[in-house]
Amino acid sequence: GYAVAELLGRDIGIYAPGGTRKPLTPEQLSGLSSWRRESSNVRRDGGTFPVHLRSDVVLGRDGEAIGVVTTCEDITDRRASQEKLQETYGRLRQSHADLQVAQLQLIEADKLESVGRLAAGVAHEVKNPLMTLLTGVKYLSNFRPGNDPEVARLLDDMRDAVLRADAVIRGLLDFSAPRALELTPQGVNDVVVRAL
Repeated sequence: GYAVAELLGRDIGIYAPGGTRKPLTPEQLSGLSSWRRESSNVRRDGGTFPVHLRSDVVLGRDGEAIGVVTTCEDITDRRASQEKLQETYGRLRQSHADLQVAQLQLIEADKLESVGRLAAGVAHEVKNPLMTLLTGVKYLSNFRPGNDPEVARLLDDMRDAVLRADAVIRGLLDFSAPRALELTPQGVNDVVVRAL
């Protein structure tokens, strides 16, 4: 923001944010030849901006340090690019993490699909022997010797066990069958009573 005429002969401290300029002593200069750093400079209007500074010691004829030449580069755009790059990197990392979660969900879904196919196959294999057992229990119910209540109870328990197993198998088949979800209002009392 300065005109060249305003800067000629002025102390370089006008660029330094309030109280941050610390000139090097001749003793410090004697051990240096060149150094780089990042800092902030002040514009004419008081606003600050980031800079990259390169300072080189100027030597006199006898090799003593007689001054310093400093090149100042405004790195506002570079800093903005770095911040944008960091922000983009953060979003990329988040996208990568989201992708990993989605991949795991797909793997789990694939496993569930395999379990469903396996359940369907097992259900079909078990359903046929269950029907044979149920037919046998019904047949034996017609030949109860002397109407023995113990035998009748045992046959009823067997029939109930086969029907419960058949209901489980039907549930597996329902679970493995692909179909659209149909939501309907239902009372939960029956489910609770069965569970109890």
